[in-house]
Amino acid sequence: MLINLGDLIYNFRKQNDLSLDKLAEMTGVCKSVLSKIEVGQTKKPSFGTWKKIANVIDVPYYDMISFYVESVQRGETLKYILEEVVGKNYISLVSKVALKFLESPRMDTFLSLDYLMQYANSVENLKIRTILYDTVIYYARNRGVPFYLAKALYERYLLERDDFLRLSETYRRGSELIHYTEHLNNLEYTIFFYRIGVHAYALQDYDKCIYLCKKGFDKDDSDNQLRAEALSAVVASYLALGDYTLADLYLREYSESQYSDYKKDHAKAMILTKSGKLKEAEKIYKELLESLDRERRITILVDLMDVYFAMDDSESIGKLIESENNYLPSNNVNNPRRIEKLAKYFGLKGSYMLSVGRLQEGADNLLHSAEYYQKLGNSQESMKCLGMVLDSYKKFGEKGQNELMEKITKLCNDDTK
Repeated sequence: MLINLGDLIYNFRKQNDLSLDKLAEMTGVCKSVLSKIEVGQTKKPSFGTWKKIANVIDVPYYDMISFYVESVQRGETLKYILEEVVGKNYISLVSKVALKFLESPRMDTFLSLDYLMQYANSVENLKIRTILYDTVIYYARNRGVPFYLAKALYERYLLERDDFLRLSETYRRGSELIHYTEHLNNLEYTIFFYRIGVHAYALQDYDKCIYLCKKGFDKDDSDNQLRAEALSAVVASYLALGDYTLADLYLREYSESQYSDYKKDHAKAMILTKSGKLKEAEKIYKELLESLDRERRITILVDLMDVYFAMDDSESIGKLIESENNYLPSNNVNNPRRIEKLAKYFGLKGSYMLSVGRLQEGADNLLHSAEYYQKLGNSQESMKCLGMVLDSYKKFGEKGQNELMEKITKLCNDDTK
């Protein structure tokens, strides 16, 4: 429902016993303009006039914008209003004004979409930028404009993909672009497939990682950082799937890149482990543990522990655990792969502690592992950890059992939030 500005002026003057002259002085709008608006001769005053009057008669900014845009169709005016609400960070108004701009019958659909995409790309506030992309996506999808739908999906995906707390959601949203990639240029095409391929690897969807990254390889044979990252993800995916021949093939290509790093030695050690050459793998892992910075050591630490478990080398496992402060990340970890490795490490540590009779430490570490799996939304692995704790429950004394159940209850309650 539209606000009748004339009625608002009349009611405000009546309530405050104001003359038109006085209101003109207060608003900076000339008396004749105010009079025409009040009696209904001017039904659509300019936005500047609307603002001056609204500021004086106490119309909330949100209401003023919301109702004004319903009556305006001029593209240039809507552009001005959009830039104003963005500049003032009125997030709740951005989508409303942007959509009204796109729907303006006086604007060419392609020109308005092009303007809004370019404008969105220039906005510094990432939340507002996302809202603008979402508006373009909504409008382009409904109007059947695949070119701008592809462009907005692409920009939104690059903006959202590093939100580690919503990995599955951003992957699902980004995957829609796969159906429209013919509208991307070659650079956008390869960047998208490399990034979403690595994204699939982070979600442990190894077959999809390989498929998506290869789509990028098909159009890009240059040596660049993103291609190297995709090659590394493909190697790791083939290793996870047990295909060591293809893992080795892509490892050789990755190793030739000037952007390759410690992952080539890591992958080599993983292949040696899977081939049963545990001593050779151990040597590489130990060298990597000493050469890498602390934040990257957790992955190597877990894989080396796996080797020691395979060798049934309890003494070496104990030594690694005793020196864990040298290898665990010192900062808060938000990388999903490292969170997963921390979860696995504390699970292995907990299993070892239980096996040597250090029950309380074993249970605490398994519960710590379960917490990390919860962060990743991996309830299956979290429940496995809890199952191992409960299997050892009878070995605890009464006091230990009570403490253990309190910790499990807290963990389960946290999982429901």
